[in-house]
Amino acid sequence: MHFMTQRQNVRGSAISEFGPALFVLFIVILFPLLDLLGLSMSYGLCWYINYKISNEVSRSRQSEWQATADSETRKIRATGLASFLKIQNINSGTTPNNKATPPTVKVATTITVMPFLTIPFPTSVSGLNAPVTFTISTELTRESTL
Repeated sequence: MHFMTQRQNVRGSAISEFGPALFVLFIVILFPLLDLLGLSMSYGLCWYINYKISNEVSRSRQSEWQATADSETRKIRATGLASFLKIQNINSGTTPNNKATPPTVKVATTITVMPFLTIPFPTSVSGLNAPVTFTISTELTRESTL
């Protein structure tokens, strides 16, 4: 008879520990993992934007660089992926190097992204409850344009 009472107590304690364990599982493991996945997608999008802009800029005239960069940025903003990843700001800058042989152009792209899920921490942590800024730069050889 004593054995039956002891067995029921063990089962009850397992149920009472399930709630706090589930809370820790979600707050400490699952939600930060989803934020990490969102950050990796945002970084990939930053690389893609820089790739597209640098390829277009290297093939166009220097007077058209800013318009080309703005056009590519507008195309990315028009997609649903930019709003899904909560992109706050996209900036790109071009720097020519005409003294190099052959001439090159450096394109730097910066995006600011909000976290996929905001996790309540007492302090500000980039990527979990504060925005993250990614910067990628590429230097390509300019093609000769007429």
